[in-house]
Amino acid sequence: MKRWQAVSLALAGCVLGSNYAVAQSTAESSVVSAQPMHVEPLEDSGLIDAGDPVQELVTIEQFNRLQQQLDDLVAGQAMASTPAVPETKKSYPDFKITGFFQLDTAYFDQSDASVATLGDIQDGTGFRRARIAAVDNLTERASYQMEFDFAQAQARFVDVWGQIKDTPVGNVRIGRFRQPFGMSELTSIRELPFLERPTVFALAPFRQTGIMLFDTAVDEQMTWAVSGFRTLSDNFGNVYGDNGGYGTAERITALLIDRGDCRVLHVGLDHSYLNPGRDQIQYASQDEIFVGQQPNFGPTGLSVLGCRLARARVYAAN
Repeated sequence: MKRWQAVSLALAGCVLGSNYAVAQSTAESSVVSAQPMHVEPLEDSGLIDAGDPVQELVTIEQFNRLQQQLDDLVAGQAMASTPAVPETKKSYPDFKITGFFQLDTAYFDQSDASVATLGDIQDGTGFRRARIAAVDNLTERASYQMEFDFAQAQARFVDVWGQIKDTPVGNVRIGRFRQPFGMSELTSIRELPFLERPTVFALAPFRQTGIMLFDTAVDEQMTWAVSGFRTLSDNFGNVYGDNGGYGTAERITALLIDRGDCRVLHVGLDHSYLNPGRDQIQYASQDEIFVGQQPNFGPTGLSVLGCRLARARVYAAN
């Protein structure tokens, strides 16, 4: 009996010593490496008497608690090492400054007949356009653009408007803007192959002061726009006169076929009605070559190519 008790005490001391050593080694490992460790189940180590279920249960539960505490410590250190990124909210209004210029240079060689008819046309260099603009958003749905041109003798308004999108009636734009009429008229001058638009551009309402509704449809395969405006406006978007001075423009387009760069069918239809202010109508077309005009013909100038009157003004009064 005494011998059995001695053996039992020795075995119990060995088990307790092993538990202490395992716990101490686990704690040191958490401090040094801060990594979770895997320990073989204690019942397979040969230190626990399989015939004592109470001792086996208590020892395994203690170890599981230590392992859980170590895992929680490692997870906490990982979260502390990753700084939280604060969520930034976009502030309004904001703005972006943009602009461009176009510089034109021309040299002329004339025959005697040309000199006799047009005079000696001087070579020239000049800025056709020199624009600066502020664009961006007022709110999540409201945007604006303020663009001015400084290339001519007097600075002038180009596009000056405010816009609200996603209203029940589509997008709404108010101010001075390009009317929904034509194709080259609505193409940015940065994208055109020449510095000037074609001659028929003189018939378009182009930039006027008014209000426009526009949007897309059928998964952006169609576009539509309806505009009402005052006409004819000066270089600052102003219109004077109480007799007439109103106009409308409508445009609809559809992309019927889109199979790549060379297989596209795009169609459109537009219409414009003009009732000019003070019962006067004006048509104007810019020279094909802006510099080197013959001053003897006055401010209207004369186109060098084709000897075409570059700017024609027609006034009709009732």
